[in-house]
Amino acid sequence: MRGPSGSIDMSFGGGVVKGAVNAAFDTAIAQPDRKVLAVATAADGACRLARFDEDGTLEPAFGVNGIVTFVDCTATPHLLVDTSGRILFQGTSIVRLLADGKHDPSWAGDAGVLPSAGGGSADGRFAEIAAGPSNTFFAAYTCASAACTREIRLLRLTSEGTLDSTYNAPNGVRSIAQNPTGAAFSIGSRLVVAPDGRVGYAYRRVGGTDQPIAIAVVAPDGTLHTNSGDLNATTGPSSLAMNDGVDGGFILGFDSTPLGVVERIDSALARDPAYGSDGGSSVASFRGKVTTVHTRADGTVIAAGASEDRSSGVVMRLMPSGARDVTFGTGGLLTVDIAAADEVATVTGSFVQRDESVIIVGSLRPSAGGDAKSFVVRLWQ
Repeated sequence: MRGPSGSIDMSFGGGVVKGAVNAAFDTAIAQPDRKVLAVATAADGACRLARFDEDGTLEPAFGVNGIVTFVDCTATPHLLVDTSGRILFQGTSIVRLLADGKHDPSWAGDAGVLPSAGGGSADGRFAEIAAGPSNTFFAAYTCASAACTREIRLLRLTSEGTLDSTYNAPNGVRSIAQNPTGAAFSIGSRLVVAPDGRVGYAYRRVGGTDQPIAIAVVAPDGTLHTNSGDLNATTGPSSLAMNDGVDGGFILGFDSTPLGVVERIDSALARDPAYGSDGGSSVASFRGKVTTVHTRADGTVIAAGASEDRSSGVVMRLMPSGARDVTFGTGGLLTVDIAAADEVATVTGSFVQRDESVIIVGSLRPSAGGDAKSFVVRLWQ
């Protein structure tokens, strides 16, 4: 039986699913069948991908007792599920798993897609993956090492994991920005793909003490349509969503300590000065961090993340103006406490799903001391 919108889904493991792995979950997504995939980066550098059934139990037929382990996982992991139910996992490389968690031999060989693909550096990293049109996939690449060209790149991959030679023909790769002699770019790039194949690519420039965000828009054929100037000085983009329901621009989420901030970026890639909770601040915010933003066709926005002390999940709903929707939660803000009385929670993030349910992940440890173990919580849409 479903509960009210924003309430904890008690049918999923009794509310808080604990202890699947001995590390905090980094991110999670829901499959179309409501099963949940969550991935953690362990202390030994391995990533552990868990799949939970609808009732919150580990699915024993997936991997080994519900868990697939990736031994070398040096980059922040990301996940997506394709239209055939196969799982793309982006860690150090991009690999594809079959629905049962076994390696998909039709995808890019045993090693998967490596950062060196299309002329990238072995010292580079993938920062995110996203689904594209016609069963293609996008990958954000960056290299912050002095050993390589400091560059932001966008790759488009075919359904077999090869570079799509029709994209920015014949390369399959679009260079977004380079800074070969200056400071490095951020690893924290974010992608969003429009139905027509346009890609929004948010990234952080680094120069001196400033850390401003920029957004590039790449046309469906891979040509660079436009690249914004510096939008603000922050720690980097944490989320990006298309705002096609309003003006073809973007909704940008980022952290500006101690606030998690949401801005509207118009189609000219300029900040909308009229957007914000106080009627002109150009931002909406809450105390904490934003990990995902989700837009609706009517211009309303759902932003989710963690509280300032990371003990709780936070969901904020905004009207098209950027003002909080006061009919949601308390004054437009929903705070979800995770830990029991004898526990301490650390929330990694809250992730809005396509059906507008929210998955909150992180770790729990005993208040008296002890090892941290994973948790995952699902909220009703």
